[in-house]
Parts: sequence; structure tokens; C-alpha cells
Amino acid sequence: MKNKLSSNQVKLPYGLKDGELVHISQVPSGLACHCYCASCHTLLVAKKGKKNAHGFSHYKSDECAHAFETTLHYLAKKVLEESAQISLPEFIIHEQVIGETCGQSISKSGSATVCTEHSVIIEDIKLEKPLGQIIPDVIATINGSRFLIEIAVTHFVDELKEQKLNEIQIPCIEIDLSNVARDANIDEIRKQVVDLVVNKTWLLHVDTEQVRERLKADLKSKLKVEL
Repeated sequence: MKNKLSSNQVKLPYGLKDGELVHISQVPSGLACHCYCASCHTLLVAKKGKKNAHGFSHYKSDECAHAFETTLHYLAKKVLEESAQISLPEFIIHEQVIGETCGQSISKSGSATVCTEHSVIIEDIKLEKPLGQIIPDVIATINGSRFLIEIAVTHFVDELKEQKLNEIQIPCIEIDLSNVARDANIDEIRKQVVDLVVNKTWLLHVDTEQVRERLKADLKSKLKVEL
């Protein structure tokens, strides 16, 4: 079924040309754009009339349901390559221990910081390459080690994939781009992917269990004193 988009709503602002993403403003109208869908690789036609919003449409084909999401994956890789860095969010864990005295349960709660908000240098980027039983959206190299980046637009990492991420023990964050406008320019994409931290969530940090064990030991020690 075709996308039911308003005639004045931007459809697909980017297309693949010679393996690189190009904006609708960078190519001529019609099939002369020589662009393809980043998701299904169908030939695109550039619609740049005076009346309606400019955008790509699939040529003699239904609009691809995953075109915009896949395009954002490519754009995320592009801005990460160009910026060669990314801001990472703070990661705080919470823990609770429970003890019993005189037939009553008492608890002790606390939190600990696994990492503070900081920026890191990206040395290399690969897009959607198989890694064991999963295919991460982005595999980056940071400080000589692999670092995984998931790009969430309509699909977020589910429990099964998170379990597989835990098995391979490679640091991973998820970037929420679900609110990015279809006509967002490259500067807005860069801000969302590279600079902001509010839309980023740690899925796995390799220091988590070590910090958690220290926190639990500290809480148990304090609880023992109270008991």
C-alpha cells in the first residue's frame, strides 16, 4: 500500500547516488537525478515542482516503508564520519539491598555513576556489518576498540537483541531519532547524532557490573551497621 502523505508534505529528502546520500536540492528533477532508495534500492524520481514540497518518490513502485529509517542510518554514519566524535551520556545505576531484624525487613538504596557525560574521538565507522548473531546499525572504533551505536527511528532494541549485546560485551548506546522531522537538514541530524545526549541511552557499558558490585557491597556494609 502506498504512503498516504499530503501533497505538500516532504516524502523522502535524500537518495543514494553513486553510493553516497544526496539531498533533493543537490540533483536535477525527474529520473535525471540518477538516485536510488537507500533501503530497497528502487530507482527514485526527484519531484521538484513549484507547487508541492520537493522530495524523492519511488519510480513505478510503492513507497518503501523503511526508506526514511534507512536514510537516517546512512546520515548518522555520514555525520559521525565527518565529525569524528560523539558525545556520550552519563550512566547512573541504582541498587537496593534488603535485610531483616526483629522480624521486620529493612532496605538500603543507593546509586553510583558508571560514567560521566563526555565526548570521545571516533577512529572508524562501519554501517550494518554482521557481528556474531547481530547486525548493529553502526560499528565504531573508539580508543582502538569496537563501540556499537543503534539508531532508533521506528524500531528500538528489543529484549532479545539486548540479550545478545550482553553476550558479546561490547559497549553500546541507542540514539533515539524518532522525533526527527523528515525534512531535517544535515545540521539538525548532526546535532541529534553527535552533540545531544538527552536522546541517548546506554544499552551496555563494560564497567557496569564492577560498579554494581562495589555499590552493593557498600550498601550491605551500611545495612549491617543499621542492623
